[in-house]
Amino acid sequence: MRWIVQECSALKSKSYFELAELIAPEDQLDQYKMLVARRLEGEPLQYVLGTWAFCGVDLQLDRSVLIPRPETEYLVELALGYLDEMQLSTKASNSNLEGAGLGGNVANSNLEGAGLGGNVANDQLYIGDLGTGSGAIAIAIANSLRLRGKQEFGIVASDISKLALETARENARVNRVEDTIRFYESDWFEGFDSWLCRRFKLIISNPPYVSEGELTELDKTISQWEPYQALVAGKHGTEAIEKIVLEARNWLADDGVLICEIGETHGAYVRDIACRCGYERVEIIADQYGRERYLRVQNPK
Repeated sequence: MRWIVQECSALKSKSYFELAELIAPEDQLDQYKMLVARRLEGEPLQYVLGTWAFCGVDLQLDRSVLIPRPETEYLVELALGYLDEMQLSTKASNSNLEGAGLGGNVANSNLEGAGLGGNVANDQLYIGDLGTGSGAIAIAIANSLRLRGKQEFGIVASDISKLALETARENARVNRVEDTIRFYESDWFEGFDSWLCRRFKLIISNPPYVSEGELTELDKTISQWEPYQALVAGKHGTEAIEKIVLEARNWLADDGVLICEIGETHGAYVRDIACRCGYERVEIIADQYGRERYLRVQNPK
């Protein structure tokens, strides 16, 4: 109940024991009783509080969006790690050009032609977050890039749910990245503007991966409270990831990377699909518990 006490008292920096010694005003006591009653009915704590921290940003949450979890925080870490790798590779290329006597101007020109220089808006490359929900992934990445002073990428976030997009836009505003992210109401890629084709250097997604039969096996705090369409992919649980893997080839730039969270039993099947689609560097990555939870693939040049 510590989280609820802190929420009602607006004294989140104090310990539970410090708060226990305070005399609560009547209005705070009424709010506390209401929130505790919701929690006792089985409502997830994140919805009861209405906010939750994720990768250094605070997100407003309600039942229109999935609750972000630690596994998805690691998905963000994988994405940021890839962006760091790409930056190191770009610096190495620049160094090689200068070492060959071509000079910095040629290197910068090549980067701008590839959409990385920032001065050629028509060739800008993008990061995509498919099924953004609360906006957790897109906002966390936008915030991290802002803190690092990186401005070379646009960010696109999509969701099929209008209510989820309202929450995502508000979260982007609260975290001061609303001017960085372009939101689309879209069923995966279907609502994207055509000019975005082959413009994504990175696409990330935490799609639904629960099968219809598995839904009843989930904890009731998940199955009875979180949005069905954000949890269940279909009869087999792989329908969403199949669609993303099949269609991403048309949207990723040359050497662009797709990173997705997957069900822990889907690794071999998803790897096979990605290989048959012609991706390079197909990897299934384990989470901190050794479970196969992420797909990472690279588009050919």
